[in-house]
Amino acid sequence: MQILLSGASGFIGSYLKQQLEKEGYKVIPFKRKDPSFFSSHPMNQFDLVINLAGEPLFSLWTKRKKQKILDSRVSTTKRLVEEMEKKPPKRFFSASAIGFYGSREAQVSEESSSGNGFLSEVCRLWEKEAKKAETYSVAVTILRFGVVLGKKGMLSKLTLFAKLGLSTILGSGEQFISWIAIDDVAKAVSFLIQHPELEGPVNLVSGNPTSQKNLVKMVARHFRRPCFLKIPAFILKRSLGSFAEELLFANQQVVPEKLQKAGFTLDHKNIEDVLQTYYPRKEK
Repeated sequence: MQILLSGASGFIGSYLKQQLEKEGYKVIPFKRKDPSFFSSHPMNQFDLVINLAGEPLFSLWTKRKKQKILDSRVSTTKRLVEEMEKKPPKRFFSASAIGFYGSREAQVSEESSSGNGFLSEVCRLWEKEAKKAETYSVAVTILRFGVVLGKKGMLSKLTLFAKLGLSTILGSGEQFISWIAIDDVAKAVSFLIQHPELEGPVNLVSGNPTSQKNLVKMVARHFRRPCFLKIPAFILKRSLGSFAEELLFANQQVVPEKLQKAGFTLDHKNIEDVLQTYYPRKEK
């Protein structure tokens, strides 16, 4: 099987490429800055196209940054889908995020409606562009990622703060984070490749959300460091605006209903296991 992968240099993309190649798939990274890329790599040579491209979210959301977040997702997806019109591949996995659901108290699944706010709007537009591939008889699966934990991304930042003794609870710390280990992302994508009936949105989360306070405390405890610092919510919301509202204080309890019903099982079901896997600690 040949797979075209956009976003192959990112945290998720680079790991996924490595794992898929171990399973025997031939993975070709999409070079979006190469205008002649599709001349030598027509879309119909691929059994599957995986689209993970997107500007990182974790920095101050200026007007320019927001535009880059939106454009990097929608424009790359649009270009891929336009190529599918000429010579369609068989299947298309396009990234999205659980930001689609917004912040809410209730548990949500793939059947839940979209929320409000900038991230929800980005995800709606992103997914809408991807779904256009269905017009060309391409089977589309939307990968709604939760917070991905591994040696990079959020967990690496929490680990650095913990080692410095700077683990910090944000606001009340009661806001729920829906997460998934990077190993399980690769395992889930492989599972989806083998189950073509799983089309439409699929939540890539562990189904075991944890509060921000609990996550920070567990990381600090893992490195035998204290966790006593707190930053009031109003300070972060006043200084960081919608970035704080939608990323730092979003409350998301997301269920991977489709994967669960299909019989998918996780390798990492709790944060302690994730920490020991990626940051192994020798017991005294």
